[in-house]
Amino acid sequence: MFTSNQFVSAQDIFTHPTAHVSVTVPGGWHYETSSTTIKMFPDSREVAIVLNVIDASVEQAVKDINTAFPGATVNGLSQVTVNGMSAFELSGSTTNGKTFSYALLVTPSTKVIEVAFVADTEQAGKYISELASIVGSIKPAN
Repeated sequence: MFTSNQFVSAQDIFTHPTAHVSVTVPGGWHYETSSTTIKMFPDSREVAIVLNVIDASVEQAVKDINTAFPGATVNGLSQVTVNGMSAFELSGSTTNGKTFSYALLVTPSTKVIEVAFVADTEQAGKYISELASIVGSIKPAN
């Protein structure tokens, strides 16, 4: 499996060949890739956001969240559009004080991409603008 680890000193647009999307990596962040995953994180590694090509339905993914975070408070599932792609997102908090955000994007090439992060609530707030810019930058690749 091909894996790449890069440090980005200025914003960089990365196109993932399996996911068929491009995403902007914030300056000062690192990213690692494999055939199905893109993981981005700042130098501090206090938070990470992961984009993963999956073979699952939205319903199965929500069940997986409930299994991964038993007893979590989930703020409901909503449907949104991200750069022309349908997305289903939910967020919440775990019983041990972590915040999570989870979304499934359906690309024009019918790939389903899981976008997720889990972090201590304080760190999530510290990096909210970078996390939002990453999610907002995900676009179908040309």
